Amino acid sequence: MGVKERREREKKELREKILDSARCIFAEKGYQSVTIRDIAKLTEYSVPTLYSYFKDKESLIVELVRNDIAAIQEMCLKEGESKCTPEDKLLGFGLTSLRYLYSHPEQFK
Repeated sequence: MGVKERREREKKELREKILDSARCIFAEKGYQSVTIRDIAKLTEYSVPTLYSYFKDKESLIVELVRNDIAAIQEMCLKEGESKCTPEDKLLGFGLTSLRYLYSHPEQFK
């Protein structure tokens, strides 16, 4: 693996670490109470480093919500493949969404 690939992998890993830390601290303290400085401290990186990945706290929460929606969509698509009628697919979508919500309660406080 070359230097460029390694740097890209490290950037992706740091981005995920920032998102994981943000999710954790948002669940613990609540979105309104958390600052970028709090997230930086938890990730053990500087505030400017976080700003190089995310414009602001709102862009962090938007990315977290997008990730959750993508996870629910993926689960629903898998669930929908085994359903025949539109009604069964809709019911499967609802049940799958609820399963995701119940299995990740900290993400929806």
